[in-house]
Amino acid sequence: MTSVVPPPAVARVLLLATGLLNAALAVLVAAPLPRVPLLVLAAGAITSWGLLLLPPGL
Repeated sequence: MTSVVPPPAVARVLLLATGLLNAALAVLVAAPLPRVPLLVLAAGAITSWGLLLLPPGL
């Protein structure tokens, strides 16, 4: 089975997108919302998936 690894440029764009989304979620978390734990978990999950998509050695 062959693994598909995105080119480094694509991986960087994906990481940037996850970082921007994390920043947006952090702003929402700063506001007094009842769903704060859910937003924190979502931010962590998004970051984890973004890091998993990075090719080795990037």
